[in-house]
Amino acid sequence: MNKILFIISWSVILTLVLTACGAPAAADPVTVVENYYDALTASDLEKAMSFFADDAVYLDQMARISGKEDIRAWLQGLIDTGQSYEVSDLTNTNGRLEYKIKVSVNDRQVYSGLAVTVVKDGKIIFDGTKALWDAECNRDASLPFCAD
Repeated sequence: MNKILFIISWSVILTLVLTACGAPAAADPVTVVENYYDALTASDLEKAMSFFADDAVYLDQMARISGKEDIRAWLQGLIDTGQSYEVSDLTNTNGRLEYKIKVSVNDRQVYSGLAVTVVKDGKIIFDGTKALWDAECNRDASLPFCAD
C-alpha cells in the first residue's frame, strides 16, 4: 500500500511540475520589435537574425526579400552602412505592429515614416513599410502576415 501511495504521490507531483513548466510563452511582439531594432542599431547581426522566422519576408523600397538567409545578407548590407534606428508609437494589433521609424546614417536622418512588423509565435514573419505591407496584403490577402 505504501508503495502504491508513493507512486501516486510522485505521479501527481511530476504532473504538476510538467504542467507548470509547459511550453514557453511566445515573446511579447513589442519586445521582439524593440530588441530587434536595438540589435540592428548595435550592428549585432546574429542577435537581429534571431528574431526572424525562417520564412520571413522583408520589404523596403529597394527589394522584396524572402527567407532568413537572404534577409541576413540584406541586413548585413544595412549594418555595413552604419544605419541606426529609432522606433516610437508602437501599436500592437494581434502581433501586427505599426510604428513610426527614423533611420539614420552617421547621425544624419535618411528616412522617416510608418513601418509594420508582424510577429507570430515570437518571431518576425514580416518587416517593412506600412505602404508596402498594405500593397502586399491588398494584392494577396491570404499571405500569412496579412491576417489579423
